[in-house]
Amino acid sequence: MKEIYLDNAATTFMPPEVIDIMERYSGTDYGNPSALYEKGRNSRKALDHVRGIIADTVNAREDEIIFTSGGTESDNWAVKCIPYLEALRKGMSSAHIITSSIEHHAVLNPLRQLEDIGYNVTYLPVDRYGRVSPKDFGKALRHDTVFATIMTANNEIGTVEPVNELAGIAKKAGIVFHTDAVQAYGHIPVDVKESGIGMMSVSAHKFHGPRGCGFMYISKELKSMWESEIELPLIAGGGQEYGLRSGTENLASIAAMGKAAVMSCREVEKDGDYVRTLREYCYDKLKKNIPEITMNGDPVNRLPGNLNISIKGIEARSLMLLAGEQGLYISTASACSQKDTHSSHVLKAIGLSSAQAGEAIRISVCRYNTREEIDDAVKILSGLVNKLRSYGGY
Repeated sequence: MKEIYLDNAATTFMPPEVIDIMERYSGTDYGNPSALYEKGRNSRKALDHVRGIIADTVNAREDEIIFTSGGTESDNWAVKCIPYLEALRKGMSSAHIITSSIEHHAVLNPLRQLEDIGYNVTYLPVDRYGRVSPKDFGKALRHDTVFATIMTANNEIGTVEPVNELAGIAKKAGIVFHTDAVQAYGHIPVDVKESGIGMMSVSAHKFHGPRGCGFMYISKELKSMWESEIELPLIAGGGQEYGLRSGTENLASIAAMGKAAVMSCREVEKDGDYVRTLREYCYDKLKKNIPEITMNGDPVNRLPGNLNISIKGIEARSLMLLAGEQGLYISTASACSQKDTHSSHVLKAIGLSSAQAGEAIRISVCRYNTREEIDDAVKILSGLVNKLRSYGGY
């Protein structure tokens, strides 16, 4: 059975060039970067080289890039540590945080934990396209606001947020601004200096790198501010990663991530144009073959490869499972919440009813997908939709 993978927002495959790098640093070049002998020094050089590569892709300094296990760890680090540090630095007994109602659960769940111990959190609404209003963001600022976290692009509906404008407002108010860029990095241009963000989370497996690896950008300005007054380690130990995250570095995955980053970012705009054209081709074909479908999310300000649609008269999870039996892989929401029986919080936030949210599927294409795959996918989906609608008396 031929497989058609159109769930690249969930995870991506690693091309041979990336696998070769991972095998090299798992096999022959496996030295501990902290060791002082030659094999260790060579690993340290490789680690520093990758750090420089990653820094260049986002216009950062090398010492502003901290390697982590991925987006969830990085998000938790930012959300759980920074409000505490800022409140402590500013001598506040309570602290206020601003976020959006459509963040990933790696942000929302830690925030709820903070609420349980006394922090105040404002969850900004979004418009029907999933966009946060800079005006609403500015109005939400309070005298005790210490931290804001707004994702660069949404993982379910693909909407790209006005992060540069939001970060500018936060910086002017003296607020630390963090963004979850897990879905954005490697797919749209990201420039931390131009945007003015203070912190950013990225995960390698979203741009054809390995799972369990990612990085956090922390501006030198913020690091210097905290280090001058209080300790900042996420994980205490041997002092790796500038003393912020101790533990022997996962060099094989980090090196593979560096290769994936180069391949994804070197022609990000050209690749984005191709992927966007493929997504639009897919949507046009679906509209021609399946009546009564609607796109969810911003039709313009969205990730190139993301297509989230509601198909009237079908149950999305059934469609997803039946498609999988024919070798077509799509999703209904974030892969992290596939087992959740509740409706998507993102789709509810943009005004969809429970019924409409239950009819939504997500198709996410990448630069390796083809028009032929889209043609086959549309054929499979249109046939299954007709079958499911006939069962429901559509």
